[in-house]
Amino acid sequence: MNSDEDKICEWKSQVEECKASGLTVKEWCEENGINLKTYYYRQKKVRENESMRKVVPISSFSHLHSSEISIEKNGLHIILPQYVSPELILRLVNELC
Repeated sequence: MNSDEDKICEWKSQVEECKASGLTVKEWCEENGINLKTYYYRQKKVRENESMRKVVPISSFSHLHSSEISIEKNGLHIILPQYVSPELILRLVNELC
């Protein structure tokens, strides 16, 4: 069985495919054999997952200099200098998540 992350990834693809199809959600679901309520449940779970991924814990560790930023996510630990632009940090986080 797929992990939760695999399911969310699959559901996200379905939601994106539906949006790109030019069909209504109902039409797309009928063409793809997906119950309308199931689609909306999956869409909700995808949105919840995306909201959770936008929250990235920034930790302060005793070994860090006050001029460093530490980001930790899913076992990955990144240390950046404090002068890194917020835009660059956001791009980095979006790519990793």
